[in-house]
Amino acid sequence: MVASSFPMILFALQLLVVFLFWIFVVRRHFQKSRVYPLYAVRDKFVYLVAAEKLEEDDVLFQEFYKAINIMIPNSKQLTLRNFVNAIVDARRKGHDPAQDEKLKEIQKALARVKDDEVKKTIISFYDTVLSLLIRNSLQIRLSLAFTRFQKTMQNVVSNYRHARETIICPA
Repeated sequence: MVASSFPMILFALQLLVVFLFWIFVVRRHFQKSRVYPLYAVRDKFVYLVAAEKLEEDDVLFQEFYKAINIMIPNSKQLTLRNFVNAIVDARRKGHDPAQDEKLKEIQKALARVKDDEVKKTIISFYDTVLSLLIRNSLQIRLSLAFTRFQKTMQNVVSNYRHARETIICPA
């Protein structure tokens, strides 16, 4: 009886080792790697200043650079809740991009941007934040999945009605 349970115990120990490796090594690596895209976007903004495509005192550089620096500490697990916390933290520190005068100033600065690389960097900021939110937020993924399911069901019902009207019950 003992000899026959040895392979099962050995398998359970191997499974435990793999699980612990996942928890302590792989999962931590994935959590750290989630922040890298924000660092990359911040580095792009710094590059634009160094390449003189954007001025250091330009409102676009100042606001986006501040926003990224505020998000980075909150982005180890950037979920919808943490995103909201980052916005609240930004407001406490006096950096509220939703303020009317700030928003108008940013919009004016965006309107005068001619360089495509600056535009692409700003777009990559929003893409990065959105992709991090989607990847890390179960609520957003469930919402997107539900929306996709709903659209699929609408297509199925529409196709059924069309098939019924044209094939099954022609007028």
